[in-house]
Amino acid sequence: MVEVDSQESHEYIISLSPSVFMETSKNDEAIVLAVLHGMARVWLWNGKGATPPVLLNGMVEYISSLAGFTVTQVWKSGGGATMWPPENNEICWKDRDPRRVAGFLRYCDQSKQAAGGGGEVIRRLNQRMSNNWHDGMMDDAIGMAGQHACASYDMMMWQLHPSSSM
Repeated sequence: MVEVDSQESHEYIISLSPSVFMETSKNDEAIVLAVLHGMARVWLWNGKGATPPVLLNGMVEYISSLAGFTVTQVWKSGGGATMWPPENNEICWKDRDPRRVAGFLRYCDQSKQAAGGGGEVIRRLNQRMSNNWHDGMMDDAIGMAGQHACASYDMMMWQLHPSSSM
């Protein structure tokens, strides 16, 4: 839907697919969201191509939500939320659904804010991704093992929405 190309250093082209205009009657919002997704991709490092695309997609989704242009179902407090179980017992930030990854990143940021950490998980993670990628970078950015953070996130989601399947 959105592609970011770079021909030269510090020069970017954001290409929007025509499907952006066909999928919704709210074209203005769709265009703003697509450009926001493109700008988030420009801003994020990708570990010289080594960062998992599912993590980058989740980071883009989370950044877009912070700007108020998307609300994912997993973040709603109250009824109607859907749980997305991790695929193949993977760590939740490796999930294929960017909404689940974004929900996890939001949870980590909010947890850090409550502990006086400033909620800067994305910033710390992005700094680490500038030159390379390894899974331990996520652990460093959130301040604990990713598996433990995912278990806490899943438990919190289950408590909020006990009727949803995990």
